[in-house]
Amino acid sequence: MPPCAQSRLGAPDPPIEHAEVPRAPDDYLADDEDLDDLPIERRLQLAIAAVGVRLMSQRKAAIFYKVPRTTVQDRMNGALTRVNAHAHEHRLTDVQEDILAEWIKPCQTRPAAEPDHDW
Repeated sequence: MPPCAQSRLGAPDPPIEHAEVPRAPDDYLADDEDLDDLPIERRLQLAIAAVGVRLMSQRKAAIFYKVPRTTVQDRMNGALTRVNAHAHEHRLTDVQEDILAEWIKPCQTRPAAEPDHDW
């Protein structure tokens, strides 16, 4: 099956630890500025976790975490993140990329070889 025809199944996002389950919005009144500092993907994960533990509705979670409601809804229905959705388009797998990076590191510390010619 071609990658574009695959269903929304893919590598799941790493699970959110129990310690990271969001608190009720009233607990955040003083910490509201901290939410603005978080990347949108992290805020989406927190919103999904809040909905998952029935702390709040999708709409309230989206408003509270300042993320699009439709994105929360789509993720709850199995939509992939942008990174996971386009993983099949990469030339190298994550493992290949890590191996290549480890191979390059020692090359950066060695001095460059002298050219074989006298141009």
